[in-house]
Amino acid sequence: MELPAFKIKQHDIPLYVTFMTAEQLCGENVKPDVWSPQNPEGYQRTLQKSRARLFARYILNTQNISPPAVLLSIREPVKFEEIGGQYGRLKIPDNAIFWVVDGQHRIEGIRMAVRGLRGCGRLSPTDFTLPVIIMCPPEMGCDDARYREAKQFVGINRTQKRVRVDLSDRFIARLTDEQRRELMVLGTITKLEMTKAAVEVADRLNNDPGSPWYQKITIPGQRRRLVSQKAFTDSLKPVLKDPLLSQLTIAELVDVINEYWKAWQRLCPTAFEKPEEHVIQKTTGVFVLHDLLTEAAAVLDYLERDWTCEDFEWILSMMDKGNSSEFWHKDGEAGSVGTSMKAFRNLAEELKRSLKAGAFKAIRR
Repeated sequence: MELPAFKIKQHDIPLYVTFMTAEQLCGENVKPDVWSPQNPEGYQRTLQKSRARLFARYILNTQNISPPAVLLSIREPVKFEEIGGQYGRLKIPDNAIFWVVDGQHRIEGIRMAVRGLRGCGRLSPTDFTLPVIIMCPPEMGCDDARYREAKQFVGINRTQKRVRVDLSDRFIARLTDEQRRELMVLGTITKLEMTKAAVEVADRLNNDPGSPWYQKITIPGQRRRLVSQKAFTDSLKPVLKDPLLSQLTIAELVDVINEYWKAWQRLCPTAFEKPEEHVIQKTTGVFVLHDLLTEAAAVLDYLERDWTCEDFEWILSMMDKGNSSEFWHKDGEAGSVGTSMKAFRNLAEELKRSLKAGAFKAIRR
């Protein structure tokens, strides 16, 4: 294979900046080196199909682009023929594997988009391209290619995971030394990042005219609405800590939460039409249903279903309780459980058991 590329250097180590078409990225020679008991030398995490599907849905929208480059590694020697300056042709052995160091979920999302997603169309395999950076461990002075790849993988992902919200990076960066010392009084960096993420999610939902939460969350300085910002952001903690959902960007997470609440709106229309007479959009509802969201998302992921309104509605409709307006009336079962955190947790666990039972029936069908 030959690719047009720019050869750049960092500390005299060459890197190749190029692009590949969706068709090329769909090839069997593009794959991650996933760790498993059978492959203990691998370093990549197991693919999360739900996360890849979210990217596929995102990129199938013609208004969306994905500018960041994916990082691939070629463990065989390559040849670079200079054409002019740093630009030239990168010649890669035909049997070479493109090991995916960073960008696994984007590449799988592109593969899903090329195959086509229900109701979203298909991505052109030849017209869509993705920026690519190629590293070649043999040119990096190291015989252990996996070590070089794993070093980059860990460095990239540990840094990204430490700061989930890009705006918190900017916030922390502009603090003075004194203000940084004050952060320990406010809480750990992780806690501050989670708070920042929760507030951003709440704000986006509150300002989205298409969301069931549009202008429903009380922010400081406003007249009281259905639920306070503090209650709403605190209720998001199980979501932000969830192994699946915490991997999403803020935009992706807002989309999933919106789809989830739209499903509840379909199942319990009266509760949303008359929210003051029900507790589904009050403190009880947000704490219980955001806790339940983690279970619903995991079940759909296991069943290889999307996190869409339709799929959430499908799995939630399998429950034998909790999915009616009567249940969420202020004089109904949810309205009578009390307002303590223990009461919220107990009700959430009860609904989780109901959801699991419904999912088991669905699987048996």
